Amino acid sequence: MEDLQKVTGVLYLEEQAKISKLLAKEESIRSALGRLDEQRKSGLDSGMGDDAMKMIGADLLWNAWQHSTRQRLNMELAQIRGQKLQLMGRVRLAFGRDQAIRKLVDEKKNDRVMQKRKRNEARNLGWT
Repeated sequence: MEDLQKVTGVLYLEEQAKISKLLAKEESIRSALGRLDEQRKSGLDSGMGDDAMKMIGADLLWNAWQHSTRQRLNMELAQIRGQKLQLMGRVRLAFGRDQAIRKLVDEKKNDRVMQKRKRNEARNLGWT
């Protein structure tokens, strides 16, 4: 039983590691989207007041780049969220298995302790 407990514990930790990597990717994408928002808010992305930038079309190129980057990041974020949903199910299952085995192992240990106490009591009372 203890070996089974070790296996389920390792499997649970592996699933947790996978979800941790995915959460780190998700946070990275969210940060990149946040930086894009900050650039837009600060006016760095459009050159609104700069007529020279508008004349050569740099403002349009920047806006197009920002739009395509935002689309790509949102697509990646959606994919990661889908993967996260799948992994969360696997993490829950691994956690449940691990907890069930731990409970069985604990119950088995408790049973052995109780049996040993009963034997000791019987011996002390001279019943055996």
